[in-house]
Amino acid sequence: ELHKQDKWRNTVIGISSRCDEPPWARELLEKFEIDDGEGGSFQLGEAFDTVHITKENKVKHFMKIADYAGVGFDRMIFFDNEYGNCQDVSQLGVTVGYCPGGVDEEIWEMCQAAFPAPAGEIVGESRW
Repeated sequence: ELHKQDKWRNTVIGISSRCDEPPWARELLEKFEIDDGEGGSFQLGEAFDTVHITKENKVKHFMKIADYAGVGFDRMIFFDNEYGNCQDVSQLGVTVGYCPGGVDEEIWEMCQAAFPAPAGEIVGESRW
């Protein structure tokens, strides 16, 4: 949807991952092939304009993403399966979707409907 619909044309798509082996995580972005819905495919890493995979916490990642994109936190949406990350990032004023089962259509639509959510609010936490 993000790559096909005009309404998302000027959207910056970033990834934030905190892990013990950042080089391995970056390598995985090159190994996953995504069906483009038109008979072709692309590497998962190609879906992102900015990639932040480090051992740093999510708040630091989001400070870098905001700087890269040139937008305020209130203009960002974040999805995560770890509740602690959701709590930290929501305090910045980012619209946050809690999705321990992964991003699905329901949480995607809930976050769009809640955008921009008040600082500290976590969309979807009642689902779990």
